Amino acid sequence: MAKTTITNVEINKFNTAVAGKITTAACGSDGGNYVAEVDFSKRSDDKMLLILENAAAASKTATIKAGTKLQGVEDLPISLASSSGAVVVVESGKFVNDAGKVVIHGTDANVKVAAVAMP
Repeated sequence: MAKTTITNVEINKFNTAVAGKITTAACGSDGGNYVAEVDFSKRSDDKMLLILENAAAASKTATIKAGTKLQGVEDLPISLASSSGAVVVVESGKFVNDAGKVVIHGTDANVKVAAVAMP
């Protein structure tokens, strides 16, 4: 399995519900790493919410990799307790790479990712 490309859930208007379900996708195996990518190329940094989930009975880590821009100097590791989750809004200057994507490495395929693009 290759890295997983996360499809953003798009919310285009304020005060309007979007039909559907936010589904997390497991990080795919890519050269021994478990990787998910979120496309930020058409969004501003304050408009994307990442949802991280641990589907395992043991703690895991989701690491948001440093971007390739000037501010991308360090990774952001996020600890996920067993069967729990976390949400985070990341800064594009720190975490977006040259391809316009944010890359998340999970401990294994039990780390799942979803993204919500907000208006």
